[in-house]
Amino acid sequence: MSESGMWLEVRPPLLPARYNNHIERTGPVVWFLHTGKCMKTLHAHLDYVTAVHFNRDASLIVSCALDGLIRIWNSSNGQCLKTLAEGHDAIWYVPDRFGSTSIPLTAISIIIFSQHVQFSPNSKYILSTAHDSAIRLWDYQTTRCLKTYTGHVNSKYCISACFSVTGGKWIVAGSEDHKTYIWDLQTREIVQVLEGHSDVVVAVAASI
Repeated sequence: MSESGMWLEVRPPLLPARYNNHIERTGPVVWFLHTGKCMKTLHAHLDYVTAVHFNRDASLIVSCALDGLIRIWNSSNGQCLKTLAEGHDAIWYVPDRFGSTSIPLTAISIIIFSQHVQFSPNSKYILSTAHDSAIRLWDYQTTRCLKTYTGHVNSKYCISACFSVTGGKWIVAGSEDHKTYIWDLQTREIVQVLEGHSDVVVAVAASI
């Protein structure tokens, strides 16, 4: 829920209506909290939307999807303001036993898709998790990835991460090894590992 009283959710990725024998995929959907009416649907993602988040004053929405993109939206008019690419790599040549790369291969695209996104408390940064066991810190203005946090395990589940700026600046995230990890935001070092869960830690929250 945003602080301005709006509620943001994601519709099921497949709409029930059909058009020309195609089932449409949809983007984030914004509802008014008090009336339950749909305010707008934000179209731009090419695949299932996995997470959404308001910034503090609800002027912006960040979303991520299985298309490998993170998008930032103006919540008032639904305009897509910026797009961040999580990762697109391709293999074009493999050397033969003589070291030659003259025979091209079909390109293999490797898309690293985000599973969870969150604005920082000051709305200047975006935190994303992905199934490559990496948490990334993005600059909202430049759309550049500034830092990457590793050490936890995340290859199967949608695992969340969050900021904590009380008594320090930390990144907190769950992990598939049943632990919760805390990183120093600046140095990227793991400062604490919390144990106690008997299964995958998929969600975390910290005071800000």
